[in-house]
Order: sequence, then structure tokens, then C-alpha cells
Amino acid sequence: MPLDWSIAQFGAKAWKRVETSLSKLSSRQPHKGATQMSLDWSIVTQKYGNGAQVPTVAGNKILQVTGADDEKIYIKSPLWSASLSRENLEKGVTLIEEGIIGREPGQFVEDYRIYVADERATSAAHILKDLGILTEDTGFYPMC
Repeated sequence: MPLDWSIAQFGAKAWKRVETSLSKLSSRQPHKGATQMSLDWSIVTQKYGNGAQVPTVAGNKILQVTGADDEKIYIKSPLWSASLSRENLEKGVTLIEEGIIGREPGQFVEDYRIYVADERATSAAHILKDLGILTEDTGFYPMC
């Protein structure tokens, strides 16, 4: 059996397990004690519409928000500029409400990349922490 074939076969089997897990998660009910915390976009635009400085979850740094409109939050650093889409942030908050993604920032970042989008997940965590949706960072601990 050629090495490339076995790696491809292993990858296909692993991907099938991931798909099965995702389908189970998407049908889960909210965990006990889950609270509704919908992302109120009017608060987002009010808070970040004219720009803001958001403290990072760890490291005592600042995330520079340059503005927000009906669809995105705009962010920048000295090296890059980007945006966080309303659709993805709302989906992330919905998955927190459903108990699929945790409220602890370290785990949130990993889960956001998997279940929502690889769209500046760490920056999304800074914003959601600033809005009071995420809790204090206690470090990353695998949940498996």
C-alpha cells in the first residue's frame, strides 16, 4: 500500500468523524443554565461606530477599532487592517447560547475557527469580551 494512499485514507476517515461530530453538535439542545445573550447590533454600532480602543483578553495590549456599520466592525493594528462580519459574530454568540462554544476566551477562539470562520477569531474574542459576552481568560484546557 503506497504511503500517499494510506495518508489520504486516514484523512478521509478522520474527516468523516469530524462531520459526524459536527452533525451531533448541531442537533444538541442548550446546556442547563444557558442564558440568552443575543448580540444586539445597535449596541455594537453605538459602542464602536466612531472607533474605540478595546483591551485585549490577555497581554495588556489594545485592539484598535476604527468603526462599525450595519454589517461589520473594522479593526486595525500597525501591521494590518481587517473587519469582523456581523453574520459571523452573531453566529458565534448563537453557538455560545446553544452551549456548543464556551464563554472562556481561549476555548472560544479555537471553537470559533472550527464552527464559525477563520476570520480574526482572536479579535472577535476581544470584542465579545469587551461586550460582556465572554468571561475572563483562564487559559486553554482541552475538553476531550
